Amino acid sequence: MGRGTALFLAAALLAGYTPVRSPIGGDSPEQLADIGRAARDVCQLRRGQVPSHAFTSDACSLWPDGAWPTCCVDHDKIYWRGGTAEERKKESR
Repeated sequence: MGRGTALFLAAALLAGYTPVRSPIGGDSPEQLADIGRAARDVCQLRRGQVPSHAFTSDACSLWPDGAWPTCCVDHDKIYWRGGTAEERKKESR
């Protein structure tokens, strides 16, 4: 791996990663919209507000065996909603 690639990867990790195209639910725009609406509805109910950016998830695209997509989407929803570490921990139970 070249130095430029290593620096890019390090910067991406430090900056955080918000995917712009979500692979969850296949490529159907309707399925992705349904998942986004469900995430927004739960966020509104639990936190009383919705983040300014749309929900996206990479469904663990970086996990080697791809066996955890449902758990990863749930995890991404919790982090998308925001809040303190304690609030996120309560929501994950």
